Amino acid sequence: MQCSNTNHSFQIHRNDTVGRYAVANSHYKPGDEIFSETPFAIGPKSDGPPVCLGCHIPVDCSTVCTSCKWPVCGRTCETISTHKEAECIVFTRAKVPFQGPANPCLQYECIMPIRVLLAKLRNNERWSREVEMMESHNLARCTQPIWKFNEVNIVKYIRGPCKLGIFTEELIHAVCGILECNAFEAYAKCGYPIRCLYPKLAILSHNCVSNTMHSIDSESFRVTVYASTTIRDGEELFSSYTYSLWPTLVRNEFLLDSKYFQCQCKRCSDPLEMGTHMSSLLCDNCDGILTCESPMNRGNWKCSHCANCRTYLEVKTIFTTLQREIDQNLTGEELLVKYKSSTVERFSLLMMFCKR
Repeated sequence: MQCSNTNHSFQIHRNDTVGRYAVANSHYKPGDEIFSETPFAIGPKSDGPPVCLGCHIPVDCSTVCTSCKWPVCGRTCETISTHKEAECIVFTRAKVPFQGPANPCLQYECIMPIRVLLAKLRNNERWSREVEMMESHNLARCTQPIWKFNEVNIVKYIRGPCKLGIFTEELIHAVCGILECNAFEAYAKCGYPIRCLYPKLAILSHNCVSNTMHSIDSESFRVTVYASTTIRDGEELFSSYTYSLWPTLVRNEFLLDSKYFQCQCKRCSDPLEMGTHMSSLLCDNCDGILTCESPMNRGNWKCSHCANCRTYLEVKTIFTTLQREIDQNLTGEELLVKYKSSTVERFSLLMMFCKR
């Protein structure tokens, strides 16, 4: 373990397992503010529909910026600095046309990386101090389909049509990785989700039972981090990179796919998820409960009362189906009615995926 530098709220340590992590400099009680920071950049989420490039509300693309001709809500939104002082300048100078609405809109994949790259030019000191050393996991990402996707839709697009050859392919790939591994979800004033890059918040390691929580102001997007439990001087600070209501299978699939690690916390290693049964299923043969016999090793789900058993892939399919139905706007009541009478499966916690 090595201590690299000190913040007024925490010390930054480093090890070979998680890289950088934060250790409290003081004693904090639940609700105490630990630190706050402004985002290095904000922008649309990946793999989404077209949004106003000023306020980030979904749009039908019938109204465009008078300068760059990309979608906005109107004259007010086209003057918002996050757009006007970033991609608007790039698209106007390079005469990059918007090719029309689509969902997902692949042209929008370049927006957030461009905003980060231009923020680097405007504030290279903060980039060097806070952002440059953030983990991009490029060695792992370069073997995944996402690398080729970014190469075509972001790297070549930025250096080609956008005429930003001043940025190397290596740097743009690094920015893509930093965003994929470190960006946090926030909500624009309109209530639509976006992503923000918070360098200090990203130092906190993940834990499914985190000891901090954070709040993001919808006007300034400043994030404030609070203690959610008692934290003693010298204890590590943790945040959560996943939704707390997700079961272990889904949390770890997400962390492996997007953050390139498997969580080893006490919740993930406990088949009962510390007594919450967030991953448990009601047995369809008896009154027992199916739980995973080895959560860290993709074990089978076995009934507590009978020989009924489900494989990891079967349970993953069940969870995926449920999430798809929630995404299709089925209400909790509709899901409860559907699965209560279903001979396929009955769920103990139908709304564990709900993100609304």
